[in-house]
Amino acid sequence: MTSFVDKPPCLFARARAQDIKVYAALDAGEGYIWNPVETESFDLEFGREITLDMIVEVPENEHTRLIIGVLDLEGYLIDKSNSEWFDT
Repeated sequence: MTSFVDKPPCLFARARAQDIKVYAALDAGEGYIWNPVETESFDLEFGREITLDMIVEVPENEHTRLIIGVLDLEGYLIDKSNSEWFDT
């Protein structure tokens, strides 16, 4: 009898991310955003990292948070991360 522990671990796909974009905006609340920007599309090999500089205009006197997302070729959101809320 084979136990669950004896089975090999789940393998993750190792693939190149093609034609992706990075998206940044500030959260305006209630499903709205301020000042969205996105990069040109690019490819990223598995296991590689990239550093991008993006400029997002920050509105004055607002309570917001930074939203960073990864978009696919068709503009669908693949992954998203948010900062903590802050006042400008």
